[in-house]
Amino acid sequence: PPNNDAESHERGQQLQARWPPAPRSSYTVNGNLLERTFDGLRGGATVQRSVTQYGGSARLDYRDTDQEAVGADQVQLNFTLNGPTYDLQSDARGYGTIDLTWRRRFTNDVVSVLSVTDVFSSRVRTTEVYADVYTERTTRDSPGARVRLVLTYQFGDPAKRQQDQSPPPTPGGQDGPSPESPL
Repeated sequence: PPNNDAESHERGQQLQARWPPAPRSSYTVNGNLLERTFDGLRGGATVQRSVTQYGGSARLDYRDTDQEAVGADQVQLNFTLNGPTYDLQSDARGYGTIDLTWRRRFTNDVVSVLSVTDVFSSRVRTTEVYADVYTERTTRDSPGARVRLVLTYQFGDPAKRQQDQSPPPTPGGQDGPSPESPL
């Protein structure tokens, strides 16, 4: 009868750092490292594999102090790295992407958001699957950089819109839901 037993051992580390280098900007960095030992299948036989998997991301945010002011900008740059991954019968190569988002207030009523996803069209994914008598290799090309521009027109008086954005006062001047509130 076929044997369906396998062993797997994993050990890893994760790092996350955030800091604001300047009053209007901030950085976030994440990284992970995973050491794996596991049973895999190659040519119908069980073999023990030791692999290292990794990944990470970095994000830079910049925003003008008063986002309601005409000409206010907000920029976000994201970098993501997905290292190679390994499974029982397959391997997948890693890839990295860069995404950019820029928001700008043109007038009191008009705001634009420009998003560019996968700036360098780098999201190419190659996977190899191993079976008893064959190996299958699949490559999926990147769909390419995607650009999206959104223009938003806000109706109403700008001063009233700012008032509407503030939270309503709670009964008795306390923060949080009132005792009568179902929440």
